[in-house]
Amino acid sequence: MIYLVALLLVYTLLLSLMAYRPLFSKRTVASVAQRLQPVTIIICARNEERTIVGCIESILHQDYPRDLMEVIVVNDASDDRTGVIAKELLSKSGITAKVITNPSRKGKKASLVFAIQHASCQFIVTRDADTNTPSPIWLQLMVAPLIENTLTLVAGPVTLKPNSGLLWALQAIEQNILTMVGGGSIQLGWPFLCSGANMAFSKKLFEVTGKFKNHLHLESGDDVFFLNDVKKTKAANVFFLNNAAALVYTSAMGNFKNLLNQKVRWASKTKYNRNLTNLVVALLTATVNAAWLVVLIYGWLHPEKNNWLMVFLAGKIVSDILLLIPSLIFTRSWSLLLPAFTVGFIYPVYACVVGFYALLRRPSWRST
Repeated sequence: MIYLVALLLVYTLLLSLMAYRPLFSKRTVASVAQRLQPVTIIICARNEERTIVGCIESILHQDYPRDLMEVIVVNDASDDRTGVIAKELLSKSGITAKVITNPSRKGKKASLVFAIQHASCQFIVTRDADTNTPSPIWLQLMVAPLIENTLTLVAGPVTLKPNSGLLWALQAIEQNILTMVGGGSIQLGWPFLCSGANMAFSKKLFEVTGKFKNHLHLESGDDVFFLNDVKKTKAANVFFLNNAAALVYTSAMGNFKNLLNQKVRWASKTKYNRNLTNLVVALLTATVNAAWLVVLIYGWLHPEKNNWLMVFLAGKIVSDILLLIPSLIFTRSWSLLLPAFTVGFIYPVYACVVGFYALLRRPSWRST
């Protein structure tokens, strides 16, 4: 039992160190209103006719000079009207825009590389097609660190659009914790996690890190593998933009099957990721969740030992709620606190299922 408690303490202390770190650092960046620079926003999309309108409109509503903005949408052989809708919206915007349609699927990473090659601006911001942001200064905040240092990868925060239900709460809690843990790891100098749904960098950084050549054979991973490239590059740095006005909101999966497919796609990148922090966090998290399941089953088979085992079971749930609190403060999504107790019982099973299937799968981009 003492080993289980020690394991849980290490898990809680390490992840809490990361999750709470952004709360104790500056949430603003230097004002750049008088020295804004041209920027290309790239959106890679596949079958996103239901969400791409919100994404593009949130970009068009930015408080940023339109003559300094370029939008490139890469339509990766969609089966729906994604490309048509994007063209219609952008043609009326007055912003320099391109809609590139791949005749056959190339995947997100290849699409992103192609778009960067055709970008007319030196500063690049990437967004997923199912995201939006309510803040009109989101783009200013994302560009500001690049003006200070062009060899910077800017990791912006991502959360889920408000909704209801246990499935949504499961996804929102996980996403919020990952955002804060990833951001804190960056601020501590141990970067291992960021999201391509809200990311900025310069063409110069993209070129000096090798243009994804070390991992271009993997369809997905345009964010974490690029993060590793930046980490290894002399004079380059990573900046976590822990400002709530920089938040982008993405959609939750509507059913468990789609959620499982999404998480397995993401988790399958872990076995190709040689980042030490990533490996430590992944192994520690997997071990704690697996131990929780084993203890639960063992306690059911041996009820006479339940008193001791309940310490570990309850401790894990309390630990995860402690990890959630920084994101609730950051996003002000306090409605997640109540379902966090129920999610605490479900999450270990969900995490183990995702981890098992991820070991059998190669990273890929969405197919539907």
